[in-house]
Amino acid sequence: MSPPLKPLLALLLGLLAVRVVGTPAPVGTHAPVGEPQESPDPFWRIGPKSELSIVARSALRADDNIFLATSPTDDAVFEFAPGIRVAGEATALLHGELTLADTFTRYANHPRLNASLFSGDLNGVYFFDEKQSINLAAGFHESDENTVDLPGLVRRDTSTLGVDSTRRFTAETSLKVAVNSTHIHYRRRGYGDSTDLSVPLSLTYQRNAYVSLSTGYRFREFRTSAGRNSTDHFPSIGARGQVEVSRIESEETGRMLIGAINAGVITRRLAGGGSLSTLGLSANVTHQAGFADLGFTLNRDFDTSPRGEQRTNLDAEITAATKLNPRTIATASLAFRRLDYSVRKDDYLEAEIGPRYRWNKYITISGAYVWRHNYSDCTAAKFGNNVLRLSADLKY
Repeated sequence: MSPPLKPLLALLLGLLAVRVVGTPAPVGTHAPVGEPQESPDPFWRIGPKSELSIVARSALRADDNIFLATSPTDDAVFEFAPGIRVAGEATALLHGELTLADTFTRYANHPRLNASLFSGDLNGVYFFDEKQSINLAAGFHESDENTVDLPGLVRRDTSTLGVDSTRRFTAETSLKVAVNSTHIHYRRRGYGDSTDLSVPLSLTYQRNAYVSLSTGYRFREFRTSAGRNSTDHFPSIGARGQVEVSRIESEETGRMLIGAINAGVITRRLAGGGSLSTLGLSANVTHQAGFADLGFTLNRDFDTSPRGEQRTNLDAEITAATKLNPRTIATASLAFRRLDYSVRKDDYLEAEIGPRYRWNKYITISGAYVWRHNYSDCTAAKFGNNVLRLSADLKY
């Protein structure tokens, strides 16, 4: 049964909104499309260098497959996510930001799926001197969002912790070391709680203002209660470069083409014996053309599914954003993901297109159409999905 029209209209009239969209850059300069250029006044200033802001997100979507299942179930879904953000400087060397929110989800035809989900994020940076700093990121998120490999609104709690530090030895050389941990606890049987610990390090040489070269190594340990534990070893080499492409017979300059690539061979050793090897790859290209931004990313890596299955992931995405007028931005994206299991292969496609309108410096309204389709060797894993979404975001 299709979602009734009256609830849709009522929910649409109740929408309220979020993010700040950037204004056009002056002639002769360029800022990425959508980059904030004007910050709203804070709700409350806590001292000379700290502030508290109120944030809220209200969204309505018409979804024709809320479980991402082979046999679809449709519904109208309303979300409201009020929260607060505290940001400031404890000292000249220590900066931090804390964001807390609670997302209330209501289904028009399936009230048993209604949920209230908490999220919190803490970010901080400490500057030792002009050559070294340390960054901290921690978070806790309750969620039931569908993904291609985790359909069915599976409830889970995700805890993250990351620390990284960069030390500059000379004007050309620097070393970056990081420790990242992610723990996922599933609230439904059949899925394995997991802990993912990775320790990457990279040594970078800045050859000139446009090109840098790097070499690195990443150690990763993955533990799961639903399958075999594993450790990964990933030595790699990389490069990053940028070039300025000015328009001929035009006053506009600063069109930038920026690219980076990191590649190597990943070896995964499995608990109980056995190992796997594959090409590891991370690449991205961005073209900042003033009137539009174009982007491309490509990643390939090992992974373990929520049910403990070993697999190889290949992800690719193309994005585009352009200003239609000083207050409106149009965005589009096309993503492809191949999940290569030992017993099957899934090819997932997702496309999204929509506008974003900045009403004022506090409120932004967004709309989007999302198309999803999963092609699989396994009939039970196939699905299609169409979503119409309208959202509003507030930051005050």
